[in-house]
Parts: sequence; C-alpha cells; structure tokens
Amino acid sequence: MTKRLTYFLFFFCGLILQAQQFDVVSGAIENISGIERYNIVFEYASDLKIPRSDSEQDFLRKQFEKREQKEPGSGELFKKLWFENRANLYEPTFIQQFNSFRVDNRQVTVAKNITSTEYNMKIKTISITAGYDDFFYVEEGEIGVLISVYNTDAPENVLYAFKTDVRGIANADEFERIRTAYGNLGEATSKHFSRKALLKN
Repeated sequence: MTKRLTYFLFFFCGLILQAQQFDVVSGAIENISGIERYNIVFEYASDLKIPRSDSEQDFLRKQFEKREQKEPGSGELFKKLWFENRANLYEPTFIQQFNSFRVDNRQVTVAKNITSTEYNMKIKTISITAGYDDFFYVEEGEIGVLISVYNTDAPENVLYAFKTDVRGIANADEFERIRTAYGNLGEATSKHFSRKALLKN
C-alpha cells in the first residue's frame, strides 16, 4: 500500500468517525434555535495540551532546539509562526469553511468583531497535535476545542457548549496539518448548527 493511499484511508476514516462526536458540556442546541449569525471569538488555553510534551513551552523548546541544529534561525521562525498563524492562517480558514456551508435555504454565518448580532460563538482550543510525516510514519494534525455560545450581555450564561476533536491532513508541514484541522472544524461545526439549530419553515 502506498503512502499516499494510506493517508487518504486514514483521513476519510477519521472524518467518518468524528462526524457525530459533539460532546455537550452545558446548555442545549434548542437554546440557540433560529440564530443565523454569530460574532466569532477565538481563544487558546493557557495550559494548551500537546502530545508528547509536558506543556506548550516544552513543545516549543524542543522544536526550537531541533530546528536550530539543522538550520540556524529556523527555530526562532517556527516559534514566531506558531503564534502568528493563529490569527493569520487558522482562524480565517475556520471562518471561510464555516461560511461556505449551507443546507437547503438555511445557513449559519460567523464573522469577527461584528455588532449586527447579540450572540457570540467562542472557539477555545484546548489541545493541538502538530502531526508527523516521514517515510515510515504519518500522523494527522488534530485539534481539541470547546465551542460555546452566549449572549454578549451575559457571557456567564452559556446557551450551548460542546467539545469535539477534529483531524486535518497528514502529508504536509506542521502548520498546514493544523490549518486543515481548523478548516474541517469549521465545516463540521457549520453543518451541526445549520442542521440542528435552524428549522425548516
């Protein structure tokens, strides 16, 4: 079996397995019935979990040392992009994929920094798997998130919140693996909201 075929099998099987894995934490989908537009807020946990690392700082230290040994300056660049890619790459990808989905005439949309809606959707990243890709072994990028919806005037009153884990691709660099996970999350979340929270007239 070729490496490329193996990647596709893992990727599509992963999408099937995660299709219904929305673990409700609080509230209920009925609480947001009929809401079509959200102000989107992104947050990253201070204790972000990364496999095979004790902490995010530990992960970045190991990446820095490994890369600097191969090419001076590349470790510092990786640390810089690790944080910059959140706003420059991952969040726009999530928003684009979220807003590209509709079912029948129903569509839920999101945008940053808008006042045309009183509802916020917060995407809090609680874990990141950067993935791995070499000749012998591939691992998809993966993110674990807590998604919560609340009224702007009452952030403590969460209307609906759930956790989910979503995978991206495997055969790419770390940032592309993570970016595609955010893209898949955007599409999966949009489908969930459009199908469950918007009812047919």
